[in-house]
Amino acid sequence: MDGVFFLEYERGNAARISPDGKSCQLMIRNVEEKHLGIWKCRINHGSSLQFQDAYLTATTDEQSLNLRLPKHLIPKRYSLYLTPFVEVDNFTVQGHVDIEMTVLKKGSKNITLHSDKLWIFENTVKVYGSNKQLLYLDGFGYDEARQFFVIHLAKKMHKGDNITLSIDFLGELNNDVVGFYKSSYFNEDENATEFLAVTNFKETGARLAFPCFDEPGYKAAFQVNLGRLKNKTSLSNMPIKFEGEAMKDNDVYVWDIYQETPVMSPHHLSFVISEFVYKQAQTGSNGIQFKVWSREPVSDQTEFAAEIGLIILEYFEQSLNISYPLPKLDLVAVPDFSDEAAANWGLITFRESALLFQDGMSSALMKEEVVETISHAIAKQWFGNLVTVEWWSE
Repeated sequence: MDGVFFLEYERGNAARISPDGKSCQLMIRNVEEKHLGIWKCRINHGSSLQFQDAYLTATTDEQSLNLRLPKHLIPKRYSLYLTPFVEVDNFTVQGHVDIEMTVLKKGSKNITLHSDKLWIFENTVKVYGSNKQLLYLDGFGYDEARQFFVIHLAKKMHKGDNITLSIDFLGELNNDVVGFYKSSYFNEDENATEFLAVTNFKETGARLAFPCFDEPGYKAAFQVNLGRLKNKTSLSNMPIKFEGEAMKDNDVYVWDIYQETPVMSPHHLSFVISEFVYKQAQTGSNGIQFKVWSREPVSDQTEFAAEIGLIILEYFEQSLNISYPLPKLDLVAVPDFSDEAAANWGLITFRESALLFQDGMSSALMKEEVVETISHAIAKQWFGNLVTVEWWSE
């Protein structure tokens, strides 16, 4: 059939593989109702001891997928390295993550987490046991319908084990204004388009940036390291611990190494790589460092946000009798942000029009809307970040 050959499938159906051997098409006939659900197809490699699992979903319109992760593991800490290449013709993200986890149930033989549109370098995937010994892997699985990446272990895990997963991967700065994406604006002074990298992880966008347990109930601490060009600035949820550290084998990019976050949900993690400038509010009674970031040509329109934002932050501290738990709060005006604001912990991103105000030019109604948007986003530092739902329907 035009250079395509058939393989027998265990349920009596057939698969055909393209001549280049890199893709296949399954033809499934006469599926009975009892066979609906998730199908797992195991692919064995003749030159490797490890297999790959591919997952198919056969459902009726009335059936829905169970999108929840299995409950036999819980993440404790992420160590994340991301280098977004914010350059014309190269909008990729080079990444590495180490995830420390605890086993909650005995007898499980897999690690299942989220990954969406990421290239996983399987030869770098390693799992270490409680005594730092390397655990043997049987294979890998990709469930695209549920955006799962599955690592199959050779032996069962024991309840209470502490294990560490290590993965190298490659992502992209997409154009979809979700996940880790590239934004842009026109710089009239330079007569050029400037690019920046921005995150918008709510509600399931973190898995587009790095492999993770991307459910709100899977809270963990995050230690973030961002690679950037020397002429740009990086921002994340916490203050920078070491800035501009040399990068091995790359003298163009440097590392910004961030303080570890409190335990939090992955969708609250946030990064911005840009050439933005900031206006800083006077340090208030709480000692919080409060800045508002924007493009340089509109930086004079962020003064009101810096002034009112700190007042709002202190108001919520006094009203709730709970101190803001982070040492800083950054507000960032993004040219093409999809929502009015994303209330990430310590780093709130806004659509420009929702944050900027120019005295004598902007209307009183616009001033009121800016105050309302900032108030709503800062309130979520407590209602949503400090306290978070277990699942989105709650």
